[in-house]
Amino acid sequence: MHMKLVRVLAVGSTIALATACATTETSNGSNSSFSEEAANLPKCEYGKDLEVLEAIKDEAAQAEDSNAVVHSRLDQINSIVSKTENMSVTVRPEDALGCRFLEMEARVLLIELPNMDGQADLYTAAKESVEDVKSSCATTSDPRMCSAARIHDATIFSRRSSSELMRIADRKSDVPINWEAARSLTQAYTEHVKNSWAEHLQIDEAEKTATEETIERSLFASVCTADKAMTKINRRVGLSINQDANGNLVPYGKDSGELLAHAAVTLNLSPDDSCNASPTERNCRGTLASKVHLACLRASSVVSN
Repeated sequence: MHMKLVRVLAVGSTIALATACATTETSNGSNSSFSEEAANLPKCEYGKDLEVLEAIKDEAAQAEDSNAVVHSRLDQINSIVSKTENMSVTVRPEDALGCRFLEMEARVLLIELPNMDGQADLYTAAKESVEDVKSSCATTSDPRMCSAARIHDATIFSRRSSSELMRIADRKSDVPINWEAARSLTQAYTEHVKNSWAEHLQIDEAEKTATEETIERSLFASVCTADKAMTKINRRVGLSINQDANGNLVPYGKDSGELLAHAAVTLNLSPDDSCNASPTERNCRGTLASKVHLACLRASSVVSN
């Protein structure tokens, strides 16, 4: 990755809120095969529901705090999701593809919010919805819908993990950090970067598709969010209140450094760096982590200007 990615971050940091639309259209006709019970259930109306989602996406993309906008529109988003839960009896077969797409888009909008008590895990629900659309792509010729599913498949884990790290980082300083949870989350994110990012990225700029460019921008934006969060968390490590149960300082700097180092390698931030061959070696870990941090600062400067 080079400065091209930094320059386009201002446009790409909200890409997950601006995916393509399916081509299914609604119809004013009725289906006489619907049962009376099905007729009384809320129905997915592709045209109307798409307008609602697009309006929410536009508002969130323009807001300083996109999650606050999404949270304020929870009733509308959940209404769309609830309509898709009865699709087998309320939606005509020719409309099912578009409505399944809408469910995916609605659930992905929620991916960066905290889980709510008594409700399903937001990441799991979004992931299952993405998988449903991906399965449909085995038999559909709609490239836009399939491209959106591919983007979400590649990015929602990173988006979710970065948001969770930021929630940990933003807690008041007098609230002890759950180091076991923080380290587990950071280590899981690192494994995801190591094992999954490469398959979603095409490093060769000449061959990179628009979908791959969008994925790259989103992953970079997510790791920049993680970098901010982990910087805050690392400042807490030295406080005695945040020692582990045995009174030892937590080795969180190693955890966060390894995450950033692997991100630097996978995003190709420093193609000729010898450290790419051994990113977890102590000196290399710090060198590569610094490259991510500096790239994120440059990108932030571009966005603010």
